[in-house]
Amino acid sequence: MPFFRHFTRVVGLAVAAAIVVGPIAWTLIESFKSEEDLISSTPVWLFAPTLEPYRYLLVSGSSFLPGRSFVQLLLNSFVVAGSSSIAAVLLSLPLAFLISRVRSNWFSRFSTPLLYLSFAFRMVPQFSIAIPLLNVYRTLGLTDTLFGLILLYSVLNLSITLPVFSGAFSRISPEVNDAALLDGCSQSTLFLRIAIGSIAANIFSALPLAFLLSWNELPYARILTRSDALTAPVGVLMMIPPPKDFDAEVFQFMGSVAIFQILPAMILVLLLRRFVLRAWEDYIVD
Repeated sequence: MPFFRHFTRVVGLAVAAAIVVGPIAWTLIESFKSEEDLISSTPVWLFAPTLEPYRYLLVSGSSFLPGRSFVQLLLNSFVVAGSSSIAAVLLSLPLAFLISRVRSNWFSRFSTPLLYLSFAFRMVPQFSIAIPLLNVYRTLGLTDTLFGLILLYSVLNLSITLPVFSGAFSRISPEVNDAALLDGCSQSTLFLRIAIGSIAANIFSALPLAFLLSWNELPYARILTRSDALTAPVGVLMMIPPPKDFDAEVFQFMGSVAIFQILPAMILVLLLRRFVLRAWEDYIVD
């Protein structure tokens, strides 16, 4: 019985890994093939890898989106995703601390709708918000600006960071807070030195998730940007030609673009995997 349980676990993990890693590995292999290997009628397993698609994309630009550099699109995505995720974390920490600590009727009437509102932005169809939001952004002059996207994504990321941090703060033992206050700590010192340090793993687990949601976000960026603030997902969408025009060059291009889109997510998860696993262990233990 133990052997069978161990065998099924290994097989299940292998199947799950193949489902997750298989498409990424296939895309990576295809991105290094030449046009002749891509259009071959039989699968080509042994081939001379080429970096021409990546050089063409990064150095020469793309004929599918004339006048725009894919490197600039990547930089825009990095700026927007990085700034909005950090802003969401900085905004959520004090709010979550108050939600978990203040026990009064008037504050509960404010904090509970705030949590529901943070979820509402993720649950409702994005286009139902994007159209009226476009009118507001036009009035404020925020259309096609990085600041406008950062502001919007920061609010959207509250649906991730605020519940995670409020739950983490609520699991800190009240005795720890009482002991710190008896030792002369102020509320600000308790928050900055003890509370935040106690949920460091949760911070570094929510941060990459908020970053990835902003990095991959498409509908809002598609409606609110035109040229200067285009992000990578919007640029890729505009670069893809109609299906009737697909050829080997298009498949090369799509493979290299997909790798650039996936790479930041993989690097971020690998760098912060220890914090993510620790945060999940805390939830399992609780």
